[in-house]
Formats: sequence, C-alpha cells, structure tokens
Amino acid sequence: METPPRQCPLCHGEIKEKSGVSQKTGKPYRFYGCSSYPKCDYIWRPEPEPAKEIPRIIPSMELSKEDKETLLKPYRELWVEVEEIKKGIQGILANTKQIINFFINKK
Repeated sequence: METPPRQCPLCHGEIKEKSGVSQKTGKPYRFYGCSSYPKCDYIWRPEPEPAKEIPRIIPSMELSKEDKETLLKPYRELWVEVEEIKKGIQGILANTKQIINFFINKK
C-alpha cells in the first residue's frame, strides 16, 4: 500500500490523516488531507490496485472424455445422493397422506 506524502504539493502544508462521514451511507471513513484546509483543499488518494486476473478453472481447449468424467464425478455422486433423498421424502409424504386418509375415512 502506498504511503501519503508528508508535505502538500500545492501549499507545502503538512498532510494529516482525517476522518469524515459519508453523506450517502452515513458511514465513517478516513482520508489524508492538507492541514491548511480550508485555504488548501488538497486530498491524497492512493492509486487503485489493478484488478487481479481471474484464473480459468477449465481451460478453453477441448477436454478429453476421461477429463470430463474426472471433473464431473463428484457432481454425479452428489446428484445420486440428492435423488435418493428425494425418493425418501416422497415415500414419507405418501405414507403421511395414507395415514391422513385413514383417519378421515374412519369417521
């Protein structure tokens, strides 16, 4: 991270850490400004860091069938587990409906 200059480039006053409150959000923030304010309104802002390049998970080249299988295997296993859970829930719902119908028709 960059450090602010010690001296104002406009009036040669001292640069100090200051704080303020955002008028939009109401949140406090810190900045560096000239100690000669309001005579000098210089504010130091660090240069923004360049955006980091996001690595590609899957290369743009064609994958072999084996590579595709290797990449998809954990998801297929998870899908099988989800389907088994769905079947179990459907069975519970069917049993619940049968029990409700039994008591409704018993009257």
